Amino acid sequence: MNGTSMASPNAAGCVALLLSALKQEQIEYNPSLIRRALMNTAQKIDDEFSIGAGLLQIHKALDYIRSLAKPSLISKMQFDITGGQGRGIYLRNFDHVQTSSGDMRLTIKSKYLAKSINQPITYD
Repeated sequence: MNGTSMASPNAAGCVALLLSALKQEQIEYNPSLIRRALMNTAQKIDDEFSIGAGLLQIHKALDYIRSLAKPSLISKMQFDITGGQGRGIYLRNFDHVQTSSGDMRLTIKSKYLAKSINQPITYD
């Protein structure tokens, strides 16, 4: 058995190993991160008939995700904006806006208008 008949089971097994390692190391992940890690670390194949990102390199994908799991400046950022009662953020006199460094705080709260996640959405 070879070719596409084994590509999918092989990829599924590789991803299972990757997920197992991430769970063991208690590293948070999501499907998008797994896909990005697999595609960014795949070994490129120089062949006129090759398609896709290349050969899976699971050890490199794990190292890639580990490097992203380290605490960074972004994970320490908090945002909180206070102001008027209007909707959105407005820059009224843009030519008077100054740049500065210092502490800023912004809080964003999600507001869901549906009564439940199963409520259908209608499009006009």
